Amino acid sequence: MVFYNSEVFTVGPIINGIACSMEEARANGENVSAEDINAVRTGLMGPVAGIGDTIMQGILFPILFGIGCSMALDKSFLGPILSFVVFEALIFGCGYFMFMTGYKQGKSSLLKILKNGTIDRIINSFSIVGLMVVGSMAATRVTINTPLAFSIGEGSTAIQSVLDSLAPGLIPLGITLLVWWMLRKKVNTVWIIVAIFLVGILGYYTGILGYVG
Repeated sequence: MVFYNSEVFTVGPIINGIACSMEEARANGENVSAEDINAVRTGLMGPVAGIGDTIMQGILFPILFGIGCSMALDKSFLGPILSFVVFEALIFGCGYFMFMTGYKQGKSSLLKILKNGTIDRIINSFSIVGLMVVGSMAATRVTINTPLAFSIGEGSTAIQSVLDSLAPGLIPLGITLLVWWMLRKKVNTVWIIVAIFLVGILGYYTGILGYVG
């Protein structure tokens, strides 16, 4: 019943498994005190939370719900359902595995996992996949162009065609990088969303920005 604050879905349950193992040893008369159990649990909360939060927020969410959003935009109702089902299956399966690993092997289990670099390899691999998914979504789902054109003599040149000749999707890329920069600067997400709405509406009605249907 003491204070506990850590990631509780993927890697975090290993702490609970270790605590249960130590509680069981203490109940069986082994030389394990309540202070030992609390010290181990408290000492693991921070490191495990860093790993678990990275997996949850930096890997599972972008990949699964990015795919779900793409399916939903393609008018498939299975997108959000499939993402939710797969997400729940992964966190329950991973959580159960980590809990039982901690329970069976005790505090040495986490040290083994960290020492052999398994977690680092998993995080790096899925981070690459996550970045690929986010990059693909930015390229295919941020659909913005500009209808502006300038006249030279009797002809006119569309700015969008010039941008496309340099690199297709420059405007979506620029907006995506701008949002990423604002997130890096700790700008409130709500303000970013409001700014996107305002810029989009004003840009459309002033003829600066358009929508690629």
